[in-house]
Amino acid sequence: ITERAKLPANAQNAHLTTGNDYDQLAYSLDVSPSRPKTLLYLGILFLVAAAGVGALAFRAPSRAKA
Repeated sequence: ITERAKLPANAQNAHLTTGNDYDQLAYSLDVSPSRPKTLLYLGILFLVAAAGVGALAFRAPSRAKA
């Protein structure tokens, strides 16, 4: 039986490992580093700022006269 598998372009060290009941295709893959934590911290800062502005908007007394 011929089986074909399409691997990612940057796959390395592809090999077939034999097990008890089945075979496994194993390969290593270099992945890019994660995004900088600056974006995470900036997002958290915006959420805290939005919560603060929302709290002030609900807390401020209305000055409308009837």
